[in-house]
Amino acid sequence: MQKAIHDAGLRSNLLAPVVRQGSVIAVLNYRSLAEGAFSESDIRLVKLITAQISGAVANSHAFWSIERAADTRESLAELGRILSLSLDIEDRFEQVGAQIQKLIQVDRVSLSKVNDDGKFMVVRYVYESQIEGQAPGWNVPLTPDAAQALRDLRKPILVNAASIEKHPWLKSLQTPITMTGLPTLFFCPVVWEDEVIGILGFRSSKENAYDESDLQMAELIANRISGFVASSQTYEATKRESEGRRALANISVAASRDLDLPSVGSRITEGLRSLIPFDRIAITSYNTESQGAFLDYFDGVAIEGDSIGKNLGQTYIDENWKWGEQFPKIGVWSKRN
Repeated sequence: MQKAIHDAGLRSNLLAPVVRQGSVIAVLNYRSLAEGAFSESDIRLVKLITAQISGAVANSHAFWSIERAADTRESLAELGRILSLSLDIEDRFEQVGAQIQKLIQVDRVSLSKVNDDGKFMVVRYVYESQIEGQAPGWNVPLTPDAAQALRDLRKPILVNAASIEKHPWLKSLQTPITMTGLPTLFFCPVVWEDEVIGILGFRSSKENAYDESDLQMAELIANRISGFVASSQTYEATKRESEGRRALANISVAASRDLDLPSVGSRITEGLRSLIPFDRIAITSYNTESQGAFLDYFDGVAIEGDSIGKNLGQTYIDENWKWGEQFPKIGVWSKRN
């Protein structure tokens, strides 16, 4: 800035505070191309001028604040109207993002959720800047302390050097997220019934783009959308459950039509795909006496030597293995690992 002023040929500078009710509300800045252009009489005159204009400046600030508040109320009201149109957040996030952009300068807005095991923060929805490898569905790896900190988050938090020094867990999030040309980032929790049900991410291509007022605005936005996000998540869970029941019913019907396992497998595979994403599925029979395993059915990615009825060799399955536990101890399946 100083270099630009010097290059413009401005050699003299006179600063005068504009004071209202004991507080500085603005600064008048006089500059001149001449060296030593301002005298003591100029200073006295400027003091009188600032006294005369302080009321107008204060009124202008007040008008701007009222206008800004009115714009904010209008945008927040519109946000509420948009959210009332559907319980499917995917249908509305583009409009939600556009309203947020009217309130906070952003190049990208995302809504994420810490998954149940705390290993990832899953980016669910994104508005504006699309980044390769960071589309909806992207899993941001979390350290255990980062996962817990995000679940405990109740106020927006800016990700910068100062906050990382105070909260080291932020470092693990900064590196994968801000290395793509959007260096400024802050998070805001979406809280419902004292539980973090989502994390809003605000990103800008400008350095140091956000201040305290932006964080406060983000909190207003998060409060505004929290009920909708909670309802949307309930709707999604109910929808998945309904679809799951329907798929299970179809699988049950398909499985009862034939005694031939390969034939049954081919019928139920598509139904299973709607419940669990996979690239390969196999049904392996197990003989408890011989501890032998045999390939009864497979679909999807092929493994060299696959064939129905193939002897996969001996394996050991713990007879006490129960649902809800992790996979049983797996031995050597033929020559495979």
